[in-house]
Amino acid sequence: MYTNQAMVEDILQRSLTDHEERILTEAIQAVSNSINAYTNRRWFSLGETEAEEETRYFDGNGKRELFIDDHTSISRLRFLDSLGSVTVTVPSTSFVSRPQNTEWKNSILLRDRHFPSVKSSVEITGVFYTGTCPIEVQMTCATLVGHFFSSSRNVGDFKKESIEGYSYEILTGEERSAQDKATFDKIDHWRKVSL
Repeated sequence: MYTNQAMVEDILQRSLTDHEERILTEAIQAVSNSINAYTNRRWFSLGETEAEEETRYFDGNGKRELFIDDHTSISRLRFLDSLGSVTVTVPSTSFVSRPQNTEWKNSILLRDRHFPSVKSSVEITGVFYTGTCPIEVQMTCATLVGHFFSSSRNVGDFKKESIEGYSYEILTGEERSAQDKATFDKIDHWRKVSL
């Protein structure tokens, strides 16, 4: 989850209601999942700096470099045959994760061999995250959760209402969609297009 109650309240410039607090975790998780889908990336939850390892399988490409999901570390690399049996366990000194100048990596370069050209022949165990959640992603998440709460309290398509000196303004559905799009545009440079 990429934001917290304090950030959402700062965006809204008010405290959350009891009802909003009850659904806050689910709202943040839903928006975090949407950000992951939009960017095709996944960061550590706010306040975390590491996660559990998992094993994933990739198609070999017959080349020295293989592009895979974003990761922060690789602990084991093995090659499998077409039946799924392990044929080679690659020593950690025989490969490097790239790019080397970022917290997250998205490829593995073999030093002395090539990846097999077999479907699902590369087994990788590692931490598959993009690293620490950047501040622009945290703020986007808080803003979208704030939009959800503010729009759920306001109904109707009117733009302005004034009653005896008190007035307020509500965005129309079209304006709200444009505002949400502008919010997502702030994290566009994190968006990774799958090839």
